[in-house]
Amino acid sequence: MRFHPVTKILGLILIAIGVYQLSPILMVLLSLCLLAAMLLHSVKQWFPMLKRMRWLFLSMFLIYAFNTPGEFVRDWPLSGWVDWSPTYEGLQAGGLQLVRLMMMLAGVALMMATTPIPSMIEGFYVLLKPLQYIGMNPERFAARLCLTLHYIELNNLQRDRQSASHSNWQQFLNMDLDKITSSNLKVITLENHRLSYLDYVALFVMCALLIWKWQA
Repeated sequence: MRFHPVTKILGLILIAIGVYQLSPILMVLLSLCLLAAMLLHSVKQWFPMLKRMRWLFLSMFLIYAFNTPGEFVRDWPLSGWVDWSPTYEGLQAGGLQLVRLMMMLAGVALMMATTPIPSMIEGFYVLLKPLQYIGMNPERFAARLCLTLHYIELNNLQRDRQSASHSNWQQFLNMDLDKITSSNLKVITLENHRLSYLDYVALFVMCALLIWKWQA
């Protein structure tokens, strides 16, 4: 069962919206669906993503736990050492935020594992193509995205992942496409895949969910 990259990208956007709008029961169902999909496709990127985000998770959880108004935790073990303690509401809100981020990372990992880079670029190109009527150049965006991913891949082969810095990403994203030498040119070919009936069904379901949630 293969979906068009446009469907996958829109599905990821829907997940980003849904994790902040769904009830706890629906969030559990969505989590089970994502977990089943990752197991079905043998997704291995999720756990490395969680490991790289561990300090963000910890800091976010502590911020919510200690800065959310509510009832203070009884019998806090550090109450004799410090003058503040977390609240039950803060622990609940912090845990909920962590679950939401984990679900988003699961969606990203699933799309990366099931979508080759050319197909992913094709999906963004198709979605941005209507914006050409307001002056945006979707071809240039596709070329920039392809070159960014290409040079990041080369950089990862030459350096250890832990030594890659944020400045590398900024350098790749801000590169001037007009100044690239002919020896570094890369031919970009986008295949024009058509949406299948399954894609139309999935898009219809996503639109129906958005309308239902908007009217609720």
